[in-house]
Amino acid sequence: MDFPASLQSKIESTLKQVNLTIQPLPGGMNDRTFLVTGGDHEWVARVDGAEETGIRRAVRAQGLAFEAGVAVPEIITHDDDGEWQWAIEERVNGDPFETNALPSDRNHALSRHLGRQLRRLHTARREEFGLIEPNPYPSFARFTDWLDNGERHLPEAASLADLSASTVDLIRDAYSLLRESPTDPRLTHGDCAGGNILVRENNVVALIDWEWASGGDPTHNLAYWDFWNDDPSLIDALLEGYEPDNTVEMRRRVAAHHFVVCVEVIRVYHEFGDPDGIADARERLTSAKAMERASRTGLR
Repeated sequence: MDFPASLQSKIESTLKQVNLTIQPLPGGMNDRTFLVTGGDHEWVARVDGAEETGIRRAVRAQGLAFEAGVAVPEIITHDDDGEWQWAIEERVNGDPFETNALPSDRNHALSRHLGRQLRRLHTARREEFGLIEPNPYPSFARFTDWLDNGERHLPEAASLADLSASTVDLIRDAYSLLRESPTDPRLTHGDCAGGNILVRENNVVALIDWEWASGGDPTHNLAYWDFWNDDPSLIDALLEGYEPDNTVEMRRRVAAHHFVVCVEVIRVYHEFGDPDGIADARERLTSAKAMERASRTGLR
């Protein structure tokens, strides 16, 4: 989208700056993210229609994460003027945590630091499993109800990705394993992938783009990150930084959630009309890495 001209004067007034330069920032929240420059200062602006919920949810979740001690950009201001909702936050300098572009030793160091950040995030308790308010979708009081809702979509995902019967059975086993150890909802990022994790040297300097933040199983948050990585050893580094009470059990749950994440991703790619994305998810699900996850979990 183009930046709404009517907002420029409001943002200049808020930031006490004039003649700001505002241009699209690639990789932001669905082309609704802009780089705001004034003199030597930079900010990030996120803009959407007043009827949408993403920015309000992101602002709320980002504030909760900040309170938990997580590295997130500071929200300068946010507003809803009846036509547009918008938020201004500090611009954090960092590079996306894309593991396929970094050397192994740096990937492991960054994974450990990300584990520490996620452990802080998961200290924030939530009352239900589902998107942070405002939430246009169903929420669930119990973890098993959330799992049941996810498994209900398995036949659709299996059809979309042409999954074999044995793979579907493996996914059902993952759901069954997770039902054996219910958990309470904690604050989770919801889209914890490389582009939303900014790093500098060996530190995670910011988690960004919180519009899909949820109350969820912390292990699902770890598994979502793990799903997009091609190096199986990085989950060990992540858990080393996370320091769970029971590393073996946590790794087992991460492996099970790996399959749950795949069902979700296939459905999202279908919603956005991306057959290549569905093919990629299917490849990740049926790859040697996924089977190695299954063996660790004891699913088969």
